[in-house]
Amino acid sequence: MISKKKKNFIMDSSLGALKDKKDKRDFRLSGIQKDTAPPTSFALKDKFDVKNQWSRPSCTSQAQSHHKERQENVEIGARPIMAWTKDLENNTNQGAYTRNTFKVVNNIGCCKEKLCTEPGSNLSWGKYININKIPNKCRKQADEHKSKSYWRVDKSINKIKQAIYQNNNSVVMSMAWYNEFNNPNKDGMLPDYDKNGRYGGHAVECKGWDDGKKAFLMKNSWGASWGPISGYFYLPYSYIKDLVWDIWCSLDIPTELPVDNRYGRDRTWSSYLSEKSMAFNPWLRKKIKRAPNNREIKGLVYGHHSYENVFEGAINDKWLHITYPEYLKRQKEGKVD
Repeated sequence: MISKKKKNFIMDSSLGALKDKKDKRDFRLSGIQKDTAPPTSFALKDKFDVKNQWSRPSCTSQAQSHHKERQENVEIGARPIMAWTKDLENNTNQGAYTRNTFKVVNNIGCCKEKLCTEPGSNLSWGKYININKIPNKCRKQADEHKSKSYWRVDKSINKIKQAIYQNNNSVVMSMAWYNEFNNPNKDGMLPDYDKNGRYGGHAVECKGWDDGKKAFLMKNSWGASWGPISGYFYLPYSYIKDLVWDIWCSLDIPTELPVDNRYGRDRTWSSYLSEKSMAFNPWLRKKIKRAPNNREIKGLVYGHHSYENVFEGAINDKWLHITYPEYLKRQKEGKVD
């Protein structure tokens, strides 16, 4: 299927990532990241095998399961994540949005690979994503393996490094994948490419970096026999700006991280982070900037990070305990500031 907007974009069955649509509700990891200098090279240890999506466009769920395996310390099945994601998207089209796989793991969870093993290459896409073919025990176990929150990572080399190093976990990138990338160089580096050539969308896990190579270490989902470095490859730093679309990570934030929870014009605001505390999104942040000196700010539940999640907060002593759509409606009616 070739995009009507860009004739050189093709939905290749060995790929499967779609570019996420802009959404101002996304929580940005940069809002809680420490601005530190990461080491010149770093790679997360990997105890789980490189997955193989075969000819199915399931890269988003494959990358998501790679990402979640480190958090759960158990091999995670990609097929249930894909089936639940397509059910969420309410279509059977090839490919999926990376954000939606994170939303599924946040709201539903994920299950161990052994409960729903990855089928061989012959299973069709329609059967692969058929939610009725996913064992019931997968859904029951998934509740034990949810993420507590998920965050958009800024498309900055340093911010990507900080996300991996500070959280001791990988990130998932979706990107434009050109035909030339199917055959990396001997050192595993993605080669030069024809900017006017055909490309698809691919999602991959990023596990580290090497400043000497000026590249990020990526874990693909085409099996360990692909490429010269056993299913991995290096993504040049110079490709991040033009080729990478979206970057995501999930966080199981500690129960309590007490910090200064007041705002003044003469100092920066900070969050009190807990599962039922706050993270600032743009509409709240604007109001915080207009608050009087030393006004105590309480805000925003983000525990499940969904559109219908109940937000709780107080701005200038006016308490809110409503869903985000309700807030927008009341704001339009002039009932809240």
